[in-house]
Amino acid sequence: MTALHGRELVAVGVDGTPESVHAAQWAVQAANLRHVDVLLVNAYEVSMKSPELPPEAVGAVRRATERVVNEVASQLVVPPMMKVGTLVELASPVTLLLRISATAALMVLGGHHFNLVDRLLTGPVTSAVAARADCPVVVVPGTRASTTATTRSVVVALDGETAGTATLDFAFAEAELRRCGLVALHAIAVREGLSDQGSRTSLAEVLAGHEQSHPDIPVQTLFIAGEPEDAIVDQSWAAALIVVGRPHRRRLGSWNRSVAKAVLDHTHCPLVVVPQMSVKSSRTGRFS
Repeated sequence: MTALHGRELVAVGVDGTPESVHAAQWAVQAANLRHVDVLLVNAYEVSMKSPELPPEAVGAVRRATERVVNEVASQLVVPPMMKVGTLVELASPVTLLLRISATAALMVLGGHHFNLVDRLLTGPVTSAVAARADCPVVVVPGTRASTTATTRSVVVALDGETAGTATLDFAFAEAELRRCGLVALHAIAVREGLSDQGSRTSLAEVLAGHEQSHPDIPVQTLFIAGEPEDAIVDQSWAAALIVVGRPHRRRLGSWNRSVAKAVLDHTHCPLVVVPQMSVKSSRTGRFS
């Protein structure tokens, strides 16, 4: 097991499925861009209905979980200077992943599969982690064969609820890391019409400061008439990744009603859910 030691890294939840291997390889590539290491994470639980479970049985569960994580690690193509650590703990998946999110640069989870055994990467766990994590959470679907797409753009979805500084900070930083363009997407209700000059002016004002700070990044604004969820899913077919903001947690029920949650299981490219706080820096974080 490799401890965190407070170092920034890219953490990824794995459970041995092809989708989690795909997510782990994406995490390696994201970590390589940031010059940080990768931590593979899995959690195991002991049923409260069996309080007298012998220690050897608990140990067997732990060893089986460790084998799963090590098997994923053995399948990764890792750059020479990067280290891949592993962490297996007796805990609920949500509790463990949220704790790690306090020090991770990114939390990566696989998508588009359903595991009845531990459901580490999909369903309630993914949603719960994306809703509450301290760092950006990336959901990587298993639908596209290649995880590298240097000619694709980073798409950032903006609206009145989540168009915070952190979302744009992350999107521009990611485009800079990938040396690609950025598309600022804004879906406008059909009743307002694409000629809504107010929305266009507001978006231009929001982007202005970031464009000045990143003059080498080509920026395109895209206005689409329709529901934000549909627009994001459509754009995800051709994007390198989609960046969406997470609603402020203080608003009751805001996550369940959010665009981010609605598209979580439908994106065709990696989807990043950014909490509305300062995005963590991309400074080097290698294991010692």
